[in-house]
Amino acid sequence: MHDLTPVGDLEDFIDELADLDGEGLPAPTWRATIRRGQLTMTGWAPFLITSGPLGNLFGDRERAGVAIADLTILGDDADEISVRYWSPGRHREEADEVLATWAEDVGYTRLWLPDRVIVELERRPERLEGATVICPTCRARWSDATPEFWLTVRQAKAFPRWCPMCGCELPQWQVETPPSKQKPTDTRRGDRPHDLQREQRRSSAPHGKD
Repeated sequence: MHDLTPVGDLEDFIDELADLDGEGLPAPTWRATIRRGQLTMTGWAPFLITSGPLGNLFGDRERAGVAIADLTILGDDADEISVRYWSPGRHREEADEVLATWAEDVGYTRLWLPDRVIVELERRPERLEGATVICPTCRARWSDATPEFWLTVRQAKAFPRWCPMCGCELPQWQVETPPSKQKPTDTRRGDRPHDLQREQRRSSAPHGKD
């Protein structure tokens, strides 16, 4: 789990963002959707819903457990990213953790979350093992662990977003945990990211008898 520490004041944050382009807040970079622990991103566009009568639909997505947010790249080195939720899902802390893990994997150094919270991220080489994704359209499975792959990911600040087989958008890839660092899981709950997070939180608890 990541350390979520309140820092600074919201007005100071807005002033800092406004100074980036001298005119106002920059446009979002991506629209992100998190469902069942899986993050999918598409390029942001002005036609995407944010408010008005259609904005009421976000309440339906929240009740369905789907988190939707706009992500905006910030910083002189484009290594910071801010999050604005339109739907936090049923549990916003789970969406926060998915975004923090993804931002850390692809090379951001700071993640700005709502309510004046900043996550300081670490670039941990031991996390950079293989990464895998399954195309939701054609079901092709893609996996890579080469240094060239990770260099491309770190330069783009995102995993590849298009399937070379069918051309449709891909979810963001899941980073594989090395066998020596894997935690035991209960297969009855599956291997979704939030299930693995729950197992990791339990790892510090005393084990039962053999």
